[in-house]
Amino acid sequence: MQSNHDIVIPTEEVSPQYTWQFINSAFPFTVLAIPFIVLAIPFMVLAIPFMILAIPFIVLAIPFTVLAIPFIVLAIPFTVLAIQFIVLAIQFIVFAIPFAVIPT
Repeated sequence: MQSNHDIVIPTEEVSPQYTWQFINSAFPFTVLAIPFIVLAIPFMVLAIPFMILAIPFIVLAIPFTVLAIPFIVLAIPFTVLAIQFIVLAIQFIVFAIPFAVIPT
């Protein structure tokens, strides 16, 4: 095996013994996962009607999303300006620190 940092490049075929060793070492964790999968099934089934109920609201939201796009585009330059003013204010505050009068 050649190693290039964390990338392992196999230069020879991997023995089936190592493959089964890997599968056998992972198997207990797979078995431990089964009860959690079984517990998840009723919740997935309960979620289906809510997903179906959400569809009309998603469909209704599409035109409003399309209408919002130009306003979002128009807001971008104002947002950039606001960020510039905030950065400028921070620069003034940082500039003022050495001139601060510390009461004694």
